[in-house]
Amino acid sequence: SSIHSTETVVDTYYSTIKMFSAARSLTSFACRAGINHARVAPSVRSLAAFQTADKHTLVLVRHGESTWNLENKFTGWVDVPLSPKGHEEVIEAGKLIKEAGIVPDCAFTSLQQRAIRTLWHILEQTGLMWIPETKAWQLNERHYGALQ
Repeated sequence: SSIHSTETVVDTYYSTIKMFSAARSLTSFACRAGINHARVAPSVRSLAAFQTADKHTLVLVRHGESTWNLENKFTGWVDVPLSPKGHEEVIEAGKLIKEAGIVPDCAFTSLQQRAIRTLWHILEQTGLMWIPETKAWQLNERHYGALQ
């Protein structure tokens, strides 16, 4: 079972690196494109309400639990779906984002169905299914080679 815990640590480590790398890339892209990442609903009293209109907010959401997460497998570039629990997790995440008063202007996702479904659930829960989405393979999970 020590292999499983090592895999979990490695997966978490690479996911964290990927999120920071994606954040840097998306922020750079959005700044060049003149995109304002999010605006805050003025009537909401939350952390988001303290943001000022001239600042950008980048919201990073990891996909919900996948069917392979259940089996403690690396997913990498294997395009596996969300588990039923994963659907519930991201629906709740969407509700929390709405409750926080965060209103994104655009959304970015990888080409993997677990990430796309995560985005769709969040946009549905926040009532923002109309905002532009950018899908890019560069945001896909790392390829783990023989481990996947």
